[in-house]
Amino acid sequence: MLNKLYTFFRLALHCVWTDLFFRLRQVLFLGFGNILPDLLTFAVLRPFLWRLAGVKIPIFGSCVIRKDVWIESPKNLEVASGVQFNRDVYISSNAPITIEEGVRIAPDVKLITISHDGQYFDKDVLLPIHIKKFSHIGAGAVVLGGSIVEEGVVLAPNAVLQGETKAYGVYVGNPARMTSKRNFGTDTISAEGSSL
Repeated sequence: MLNKLYTFFRLALHCVWTDLFFRLRQVLFLGFGNILPDLLTFAVLRPFLWRLAGVKIPIFGSCVIRKDVWIESPKNLEVASGVQFNRDVYISSNAPITIEEGVRIAPDVKLITISHDGQYFDKDVLLPIHIKKFSHIGAGAVVLGGSIVEEGVVLAPNAVLQGETKAYGVYVGNPARMTSKRNFGTDTISAEGSSL
Protein backbone atom coordinates (compact mmCIF):
# COMPACT_ATOMS: atom_id res chain seq x y z
CA MET A 1 0.00 0.00 0.00
CA LEU A 2 2.79 2.43 0.90
CA ASN A 3 4.59 1.61 -2.34
CA LYS A 4 1.48 2.50 -4.39
CA LEU A 5 1.02 5.72 -2.44
CA TYR A 6 4.68 6.66 -3.00
CA THR A 7 4.35 5.95 -6.75
CA PHE A 8 1.19 8.06 -6.94
CA PHE A 9 2.85 11.04 -5.22
CA ARG A 10 5.94 10.78 -7.43
CA LEU A 11 3.71 10.86 -10.52
CA ALA A 12 1.68 13.77 -9.13
CA LEU A 13 4.85 15.73 -8.33
CA HIS A 14 6.20 15.06 -11.83
CA CYS A 15 2.94 16.33 -13.39
CA VAL A 16 2.96 19.50 -11.28
CA TRP A 17 6.64 20.14 -12.11
CA THR A 18 5.99 19.63 -15.84
CA ASP A 19 2.94 21.89 -15.83
CA LEU A 20 4.64 24.68 -13.87
CA PHE A 21 7.88 24.84 -15.79
CA PHE A 22 7.04 23.68 -19.28
CA ARG A 23 3.37 24.31 -19.96
CA LEU A 24 2.35 27.25 -17.79
CA ARG A 25 3.57 29.95 -20.20
CA GLN A 26 1.90 28.18 -23.12
CA VAL A 27 -1.41 27.72 -21.28
CA LEU A 28 -1.50 31.30 -19.98
CA PHE A 29 -0.81 33.15 -23.22
CA LEU A 30 -2.52 30.83 -25.71
CA GLY A 31 -5.48 30.37 -23.36
CA PHE A 32 -5.84 34.13 -22.88
CA GLY A 33 -5.73 34.61 -26.65
CA ASN A 34 -8.59 32.15 -27.06
CA ILE A 35 -10.70 33.81 -24.35
CA LEU A 36 -10.67 37.15 -26.19
CA PRO A 37 -13.77 37.81 -28.35
CA ASP A 38 -13.62 36.84 -32.02
CA LEU A 39 -13.16 40.37 -33.34
CA LEU A 40 -10.59 41.41 -35.95
CA THR A 41 -8.99 43.75 -33.43
CA PHE A 42 -8.06 40.80 -31.24
CA ALA A 43 -7.19 38.61 -34.25
CA VAL A 44 -4.37 41.05 -35.01
CA LEU A 45 -3.22 41.14 -31.34
CA ARG A 46 -3.01 37.35 -30.95
CA PRO A 47 0.42 37.08 -32.68
CA PHE A 48 1.85 39.05 -29.74
CA LEU A 49 0.42 36.48 -27.28
CA TRP A 50 1.67 33.61 -29.45
CA ARG A 51 5.15 35.16 -29.38
CA LEU A 52 5.02 35.29 -25.58
CA ALA A 53 3.99 31.60 -25.56
CA GLY A 54 7.09 30.68 -27.60
CA VAL A 55 5.89 30.66 -31.24
CA LYS A 56 8.37 32.14 -33.74
CA ILE A 57 6.00 34.67 -35.34
CA PRO A 58 6.46 38.31 -36.39
CA ILE A 59 4.54 40.56 -34.00
CA PHE A 60 3.91 43.16 -36.70
CA GLY A 61 3.78 40.75 -39.64
CA SER A 62 0.10 41.25 -40.56
CA CYS A 63 -0.84 37.77 -39.37
CA VAL A 64 -4.50 37.24 -38.52
CA ILE A 65 -5.36 34.60 -35.93
CA ARG A 66 -9.00 33.89 -35.14
CA LYS A 67 -10.31 32.44 -31.89
CA ASP A 68 -9.84 28.81 -30.73
CA VAL A 69 -6.54 27.98 -32.39
CA TRP A 70 -4.78 25.43 -30.17
CA ILE A 71 -1.06 24.64 -30.24
CA GLU A 72 0.96 21.90 -28.60
CA SER A 73 4.66 22.72 -28.20
CA PRO A 74 4.62 26.33 -29.46
CA LYS A 75 8.44 26.44 -29.48
CA ASN A 76 8.40 24.17 -32.57
CA LEU A 77 6.05 26.41 -34.60
CA GLU A 78 7.45 29.01 -37.01
CA VAL A 79 5.02 31.33 -38.80
CA ALA A 80 5.95 33.94 -41.45
CA SER A 81 4.16 37.23 -42.13
CA GLY A 82 0.76 37.44 -43.79
CA VAL A 83 -0.47 34.06 -42.53
CA GLN A 84 -4.14 33.69 -41.57
CA PHE A 85 -5.55 31.09 -39.19
CA ASN A 86 -9.31 30.65 -39.04
CA ARG A 87 -11.29 29.23 -36.10
CA ASP A 88 -10.83 25.83 -34.45
CA VAL A 89 -7.41 24.99 -35.88
CA TYR A 90 -5.39 22.35 -33.98
CA ILE A 91 -1.60 22.40 -34.33
CA SER A 92 0.33 19.46 -32.87
CA SER A 93 3.85 20.81 -33.27
CA ASN A 94 5.69 18.09 -31.38
CA ALA A 95 8.10 18.17 -34.36
CA PRO A 96 8.89 21.43 -36.21
CA ILE A 97 6.15 23.07 -38.29
CA THR A 98 7.11 25.87 -40.69
CA ILE A 99 4.39 28.00 -42.30
CA GLU A 100 5.66 30.44 -44.92
CA GLU A 101 4.33 33.82 -46.07
CA GLY A 102 0.74 34.29 -47.21
CA VAL A 103 -0.62 30.87 -46.23
CA ARG A 104 -4.36 30.64 -45.50
CA ILE A 105 -5.60 28.01 -43.06
CA ALA A 106 -9.39 27.51 -43.01
CA PRO A 107 -11.56 26.40 -40.04
CA ASP A 108 -11.16 22.97 -38.38
CA VAL A 109 -7.76 22.22 -39.96
CA LYS A 110 -5.41 19.86 -38.12
CA LEU A 111 -1.61 19.91 -38.48
CA ILE A 112 -0.34 16.76 -36.73
CA THR A 113 3.36 15.88 -36.42
CA ILE A 114 3.11 12.98 -33.96
CA SER A 115 2.17 9.37 -34.64
CA HIS A 116 3.14 5.82 -33.64
CA ASP A 117 4.99 3.21 -35.68
CA GLY A 118 2.22 0.62 -35.33
CA GLN A 119 4.28 -2.03 -33.57
CA TYR A 120 5.42 -0.22 -30.44
CA PHE A 121 2.71 2.12 -29.20
CA ASP A 122 4.95 3.60 -26.54
CA LYS A 123 7.36 4.89 -29.19
CA ASP A 124 6.37 8.20 -30.80
CA VAL A 125 7.19 8.98 -34.41
CA LEU A 126 7.78 12.73 -34.90
CA LEU A 127 7.93 14.13 -38.44
CA PRO A 128 8.02 17.84 -39.44
CA ILE A 129 5.53 19.72 -41.62
CA HIS A 130 6.48 22.49 -44.08
CA ILE A 131 3.77 24.63 -45.73
CA LYS A 132 5.25 26.89 -48.40
CA LYS A 133 4.18 30.34 -49.63
CA PHE A 134 0.63 31.23 -50.67
CA SER A 135 -0.87 27.80 -50.10
CA HIS A 136 -4.45 27.34 -48.95
CA ILE A 137 -5.47 24.57 -46.56
CA GLY A 138 -9.25 23.99 -46.86
CA ALA A 139 -11.74 23.53 -44.02
CA GLY A 140 -11.44 20.26 -42.14
CA ALA A 141 -8.24 19.20 -43.91
CA VAL A 142 -5.59 17.19 -42.07
CA VAL A 143 -1.86 17.57 -42.79
CA LEU A 144 0.18 14.74 -41.25
CA GLY A 145 3.84 14.64 -40.24
CA GLY A 146 6.38 14.34 -43.03
CA SER A 147 4.28 16.48 -45.39
CA ILE A 148 5.65 19.26 -47.59
CA VAL A 149 2.98 21.52 -49.07
CA GLU A 150 4.68 23.26 -51.99
CA GLU A 151 4.11 26.88 -53.03
CA GLY A 152 0.59 27.81 -54.16
CA VAL A 153 -0.99 24.44 -53.38
CA VAL A 154 -4.70 24.17 -52.58
CA LEU A 155 -5.61 21.35 -50.23
CA ALA A 156 -9.36 20.85 -50.61
CA PRO A 157 -11.76 20.69 -47.65
CA ASN A 158 -11.56 17.42 -45.67
CA ALA A 159 -8.51 16.20 -47.60
CA VAL A 160 -5.86 14.19 -45.71
CA LEU A 161 -2.26 14.77 -46.79
CA GLN A 162 0.81 12.77 -45.90
CA GLY A 163 3.79 13.30 -48.18
CA GLU A 164 4.93 15.85 -50.72
CA THR A 165 2.90 17.89 -53.19
CA LYS A 166 3.73 19.61 -56.47
CA ALA A 167 3.70 23.41 -56.66
CA TYR A 168 0.35 24.99 -57.60
CA GLY A 169 -1.47 21.65 -57.49
CA VAL A 170 -5.04 21.17 -56.27
CA TYR A 171 -5.26 18.16 -53.93
CA VAL A 172 -8.50 16.39 -53.01
CA GLY A 173 -9.54 13.32 -51.00
CA ASN A 174 -8.19 10.84 -48.49
CA PRO A 175 -5.39 10.25 -49.23
CA ALA A 176 -4.97 13.59 -51.01
CA ARG A 177 -4.31 13.27 -54.74
CA MET A 178 -3.63 16.02 -57.28
CA THR A 179 -6.70 16.56 -59.47
CA SER A 180 -5.63 19.69 -61.33
CA LYS A 181 -3.07 22.44 -61.44
CA ARG A 182 -3.71 26.10 -60.68
CA ASN A 183 -3.10 28.25 -63.76
CA PHE A 184 -1.99 31.79 -63.17
CA GLY A 185 -0.50 32.60 -66.56
CA THR A 186 1.71 35.65 -66.11
CA ASP A 187 -0.03 36.75 -62.92
CA THR A 188 1.77 36.40 -59.64
CA ILE A 189 0.31 35.21 -56.40
CA SER A 190 0.13 37.82 -53.69
CA ALA A 191 -0.99 37.78 -50.09
CA GLU A 192 -2.52 41.23 -50.62
CA GLY A 193 -6.29 41.40 -50.66
CA SER A 194 -7.05 37.78 -49.87
CA SER A 195 -8.97 36.91 -46.74
CA LEU A 196 -10.43 33.91 -44.97
